Formats: sequence, C-alpha cells, structure tokens
Amino acid sequence: MLGLRVSRSARRLYVSNTGAGGSNYTGFPLNWNGQLDPIPGSTVTLPIGPGPSEIVLNGNNTRLAGMRVTTSQIDSFILDRRGRLHAAPGTAIGRPGVRSLRQPI
Repeated sequence: MLGLRVSRSARRLYVSNTGAGGSNYTGFPLNWNGQLDPIPGSTVTLPIGPGPSEIVLNGNNTRLAGMRVTTSQIDSFILDRRGRLHAAPGTAIGRPGVRSLRQPI
C-alpha cells in the first residue's frame, strides 16, 4: 500500500495498492469494529506498468485522483454515493463492466 486518504466525513478510506499481485485503487467503509472490507465494486485494477503513488480526495469527497510512480500520468475518478470509483472525463483509465465517463480530449 502506498497512499491512503480518509474521507472528510471519516466514513470511508481510499488506498492505492501496488505489489506482486498487481496495482489498484480501492475504497473501504470505516466500520465501528475496525474491520476493512472493500466497498463492493470500488476496486479499480490498473494495467501492468507503473503503479499508483499518492492519492488525494477533494473537499466534498466526490473526486479522487492518484499519480502513477515515475510518470506524469494522473488517474482521476468520480465517486458515487456508495463510494465506488468511476473513471472521470479525460482520464486514461477505464474499468471493465462499468461505463467509463471518459470523453475525447
């Protein structure tokens, strides 16, 4: 795990993961018992290559951005009400099975 952010409401945790099993961004609800179970549908797997590093959330917890290590590539996501990540317009990443919000630049 490289980066993590807790939402302003302290209800969700977002992390950027990289390792032998691959790289991804994942969201977790912060439960009263401290157990971390991923938000269903919140994991976005990255293609093979530079993994994610630091991540940031905007002030109202509706957007998340992460930068790839050793590149200038930024992954940008819109967060829905359930905390799932959706590719933001213009971002380089999409997610199989989910409609990407990407638009041509």
